[in-house]
Amino acid sequence: MNEIINNFNASPAGAAVQSAATTVYTAAISFDGVKTMVLAAAGTLVAVILIIRIVSAYAKKNWGEIITEIAGVIVVLWFVSSPDSAIGTLNTIRQSIFG
Repeated sequence: MNEIINNFNASPAGAAVQSAATTVYTAAISFDGVKTMVLAAAGTLVAVILIIRIVSAYAKKNWGEIITEIAGVIVVLWFVSSPDSAIGTLNTIRQSIFG
């Protein structure tokens, strides 16, 4: 049996099969595009909700609520535009508080 396998591996067809198997093995699935798409969609949804709340607060002349909502929009945009930096900063804050 080993002789048959060795003969197959030495043949051009065997080399092609090994090459294809190696290519399939090394082509790992990357979810970076999905991560970016989900963050962008979630960020857009939250930003739209916050903008609706800002317009509502402006109509009621609640200036403190407007400032709070704008701060929320800034945080959401930070997480969407550079999530790794935002998570790193939150981890740094968590470590400084809880040790």
